Amino acid sequence: MKKAFTLIELIATIVILGVVTSIVSILIMNVIRNVKDSARKRSIDNYGRIIETSMAEYQSQYIKYPDSIDQLELEYVGSVVECGTRRINPDKTIYLSECKVNGKKVLDKNTEDGYYHYGQLVLTNEEYVDKLGKNIEVALKDYYKENNKYPINYRLLNLPKLAKDVNCVSHINSNGTVYLTKCSIDGSYILNENEEDGYYHYGEKIYDYVDSDGNRYIKVEYLESNGFQYIDTGLTTRENMKIDVKYYINNYNSEKNYVFGVYGMDGVNYGYRMQWSHANNSFAGYGNLGTGNIKTDNSKNINNLLFSEGKFYLNDTLIYDASGASLVYSEDNDKNIYLFAVNGNGVISNFSSIRMYYMKMYEGNILLRDFVPVIDKNKRPCFFDKVSRECYYNQGIGEFNKYDHDDILVDKSNERYGKINYIESTGTQYIDTGLPTKANMKIDVKYYINNFEAETNYVFGVYGNNYAYRMQWSHSNTLFAGYGNLYNSNIHSDNSTKLNHLVVDKGKFYLNDAMIYDASNASQIYSANNNASIYLFARNGNGTIGNFSSIRIYYMKIYDNNTLIRYYVPVITSAGKACLFDQIEKKCYYNQGSGEFLYG
Repeated sequence: MKKAFTLIELIATIVILGVVTSIVSILIMNVIRNVKDSARKRSIDNYGRIIETSMAEYQSQYIKYPDSIDQLELEYVGSVVECGTRRINPDKTIYLSECKVNGKKVLDKNTEDGYYHYGQLVLTNEEYVDKLGKNIEVALKDYYKENNKYPINYRLLNLPKLAKDVNCVSHINSNGTVYLTKCSIDGSYILNENEEDGYYHYGEKIYDYVDSDGNRYIKVEYLESNGFQYIDTGLTTRENMKIDVKYYINNYNSEKNYVFGVYGMDGVNYGYRMQWSHANNSFAGYGNLGTGNIKTDNSKNINNLLFSEGKFYLNDTLIYDASGASLVYSEDNDKNIYLFAVNGNGVISNFSSIRMYYMKMYEGNILLRDFVPVIDKNKRPCFFDKVSRECYYNQGIGEFNKYDHDDILVDKSNERYGKINYIESTGTQYIDTGLPTKANMKIDVKYYINNFEAETNYVFGVYGNNYAYRMQWSHSNTLFAGYGNLYNSNIHSDNSTKLNHLVVDKGKFYLNDAMIYDASNASQIYSANNNASIYLFARNGNGTIGNFSSIRIYYMKIYDNNTLIRYYVPVITSAGKACLFDQIEKKCYYNQGSGEFLYG
């Protein structure tokens, strides 16, 4: 006789059946949902193919492609497909996203925006600039949270890599937005004829200061003198003068590093003095008192000096007390305090090479000058006084160095380099690229010839054993081109222009867009055993340097099978030394010869 179910067993059985039924129901619903989702995706695919068919018909009829999908007459029958993004890519393919089918969103968890796509999104060059700008502004927020300030240049940020290499002149605004202009992709500028300067822009440049005449100025990090510049503050010494200044010393071994200085004369005494020079033996002067034997901790380059009531405080430490000085002030004294030098009773002297970040000058508690470093609309540096709303320019020779957001490059060690137009060899300099020839090498270089009558003007050159693995270009009255085992030393060209553009691509030499030599069938192009690297401004003959030239280089790009492996641009260091900065490796390549490069 079978045993009857107990009540507990009956309840358990019902529960299990309920769970199984629920699972089966969920599985069935998922199957139905997947079937419907697949059907919606097929509807979008069909819609995309109909657009492509209509585009082909349009192109056949009008001998051009439409500007937008809205120009097409689509013969589509089926589910209602509506897409928020419908575009014809620059390569004339179709891209659809943010689509609904019969009012239902069609999603895909594997895409960046979460929508199912038809085709691939191909950005225009302008959209690449916009994407770079948006990426920068997102990264700026994170940088500010961590550092409580914005970086001096967007290249210091960790940015997602774009499919194309976009290089822009930039300005990081004080509100955390960015302005991009003069952007280039693969060496070609992105233009906009509707803009005043002719370039496509992202964002707007926000000016930090406006003077009383409406002239606008952008703040930079600092002004730097190189031994010839000074600024006249327009202020003589005061009885209750106070000075607050932040500055950078390039070289403590320099005899003088005058941050500011003035003295008048009262008989034989150096009266009405106000001086500070920071070196291994620092000098402080106030009124009739002064000393040149102050020893300071010179372990750091950036310093803050506070002068108040005759006392000098360096980085919050009292280093000289001249509070008992006389001859501090006279109405008859008309000698103004100078920055970056000394006004010695009307004679300028003791120029310095320092950087200055700001300077404030008080009489008692009244702020008389509040200097901040800026550049004007012509990119000329000056000190803007926020009190008088006037800019104080260099009264000496040349111009201050200034590192702003537009002309700075930063290496991996955060060393900064100022961009210049070109570096120029004089016949004794050269640069070793560290690169031997490659099987699919491409070179793109812009250069200037000083003298076509020179025997050789090597822009770059190398060859290995038995003149193989050659990559050479010399531009004089007769041109010399070499690639692999082939060369031609008797090429003639129009030498009416000294500024030239050369592209070498897989053995073909293009000078100013015209092909002048074809060595694409060369052999002995590459060998793993060949270590002879390409030199610039000279030729590396299997390890022997020769054929120096006197030319200028404005930029140079080297590719390996369409991958950019060197992108050289000319820069100067903070010490005024010219080199080529590689934007791929983030490092500078210096002269390996004698002397120094000229620059401009």
